[in-house]
Amino acid sequence: MSLFPTAQRNNHLVEFNAGKVIKEGNLLKPDTRKGVIYMDQSDDQLMHFYWKERKAADPEDDFIIFPDEAELIRVNECTTGRVYVLKFKSSSQKVFYWMQSKNDEKDEELVERVNQLIDDPQSASMGREGDLDYDGDANTDLMQILSGGQGDLDMNMTQDNLLQFLQNAGNLGNRSLSIHINRDNEDEDNVSQGYILPRAKWTELGSRLAEINPPEEQAALDVEDALKADSLNHILHFSEIRTALFPFISESPERSEEEIRQLVQSQQFQQRLQVLNAALQQGILSDITSAIETTNDLKSFLEAATEQAKRRRQRETDAMEED
Repeated sequence: MSLFPTAQRNNHLVEFNAGKVIKEGNLLKPDTRKGVIYMDQSDDQLMHFYWKERKAADPEDDFIIFPDEAELIRVNECTTGRVYVLKFKSSSQKVFYWMQSKNDEKDEELVERVNQLIDDPQSASMGREGDLDYDGDANTDLMQILSGGQGDLDMNMTQDNLLQFLQNAGNLGNRSLSIHINRDNEDEDNVSQGYILPRAKWTELGSRLAEINPPEEQAALDVEDALKADSLNHILHFSEIRTALFPFISESPERSEEEIRQLVQSQQFQQRLQVLNAALQQGILSDITSAIETTNDLKSFLEAATEQAKRRRQRETDAMEED
């Protein structure tokens, strides 16, 4: 065994095949796409829970989960498949998935590992295939690091490597060592602000809407409360959300209440609302409504879109304050 890594493979902390489940009222409908759930710890030590299509390069779901904030549990009421729900304790958010392996032999073990990683992120250093492999003389290797030399070691020493080295090396003889490492991105007061839909999903939403023709028969829409100036200005502030939902609206500073009133009453805007409503009623956006924790009701969807914009703005504000 080597004190430092002899090989590193790009394996995840846990990984298994699973599909998404679309919740419509009290009904759960399987998304038939072949998918995979996996978890990883980012450089800032935050734990991420991902879902993506197996052939996709980027994840569709990316939840940052803090210790003991969520739990993956079996939905026993569903008897037609092995359905699990990622249930957040800090909010009412629930995201459903179904196991896509042929049998359930490893279900319990995999779910236990997911919950272990959520409850105790430090367990990420244990049990990962391809973890760092240690042996050799700890004192000699440590002196190489502190003196700036790596000898024959073929590796890039990062702060995380050094932390893991110290954790695994344990007691270094009679030497007393105190090392303080500053992390640029560490924030002990960091709290979850909820799921934020990736930009790519807003682009995909816009593409789906572009394929829908305005319905011939206009539906009666009761969405006035969701389109007040404050709410709509939040949506229009972000180009990816604005372009997806209302592509005919140009970028502009915050609009006044009168400007918003005229915009909402315009024929083009009302026609777009009809398209949005049709897409929701046909279930074309069900995976997205499930992700942002809303329903296929237009008013609820617009309120959820406003909340997504608020979360993005809060994240930008927090980032500016950290800078």
